[in-house]
Amino acid sequence: MKRNMVIILAIVLLFVGGCTYSATSNKNVNATSTDDLQQGITSPSSTTYEVIPSKSTQEVNYEVYIDQELFPLPKGMKYIGGYLIVQNPNFRIDLILHNGVYTIWFSEGKVVKDIQVLPELEEDEVIPGEYCQVEGKIDPFVFAIAKLNQETFEKRIIENSQIQHAWRADPVLGKVNETSLLGLECSGEGGFDPNNIIYKFSQ
Repeated sequence: MKRNMVIILAIVLLFVGGCTYSATSNKNVNATSTDDLQQGITSPSSTTYEVIPSKSTQEVNYEVYIDQELFPLPKGMKYIGGYLIVQNPNFRIDLILHNGVYTIWFSEGKVVKDIQVLPELEEDEVIPGEYCQVEGKIDPFVFAIAKLNQETFEKRIIENSQIQHAWRADPVLGKVNETSLLGLECSGEGGFDPNNIIYKFSQ
């Protein structure tokens, strides 16, 4: 009888011990899993993401087109128009649209020498060129951004007060640089009209 009681007591102790170990083991596994999960949530440095800028903010490296032939145009670019410098037809100025942005390409012969990215045009602005004059003297290498209204259209002269920005293509250096507006006027019949303002006024 006493021997049977000892055996029963031993079995009970083994059962209780096994349950305690099982509960402790499960608790440790759950705690480890929770810690790992928490670490992944609160530590942004644990993952590296590649930031890809949108097209509207992504800058284009136009330098890769310098000293390359103007035509054929790179993919994604739209040719708007252009003109030869009358006094020196070896040079030309062309307007090209790329990703919604207007750019002026200054070329010597077939080779691009420099590219100027233009500010965004307002609805009433044109890009006069070819017949701009500084202090009454025509400089065919100057182009600008200017306001054009009905009165200016009828006079065919864009006065200095209407001109917002101006640049000059330097045939010696092969560079386009912003230039002074002082004494600058432009013809209303030369250059570019991407907003079709002249067409609207002529109707």
